[in-house]
Amino acid sequence: MSAHITNPVLYSSQEIDNESYNDTYKIKETALYVFNAAGNTFLPVRGDAAGNILTGSGASPAATRLDNTTTANVIYVGKAAPGTATSSTTWQVQKIDQSTGTVITWSDTGKFTQIWDNRAILTYA
Repeated sequence: MSAHITNPVLYSSQEIDNESYNDTYKIKETALYVFNAAGNTFLPVRGDAAGNILTGSGASPAATRLDNTTTANVIYVGKAAPGTATSSTTWQVQKIDQSTGTVITWSDTGKFTQIWDNRAILTYA
């Protein structure tokens, strides 16, 4: 016998739309989040004045770099603390290979130990 659900819907789609409307700019606001599997949480995505994509919260956001021009059919994604030099060994580098489907791999198992400038020659698994 299944449990009886008295109120399965917390908010109607109209209530959500009403709460998302910005009266000042006359637009519907949305937010972008990324899933942090390590913490099993969602983190907000925002940008800084330099155009970096920031993820994270509190005092340790990550600046994100994207490169889809170095290698055909590949997108490199690098994350490090904002202001980190691309030659520093504190980057996390991901490779998204779209040449035959989509294959996502990480350099050094996703640790923040890589050099962004070396992204095309790193070993990925």
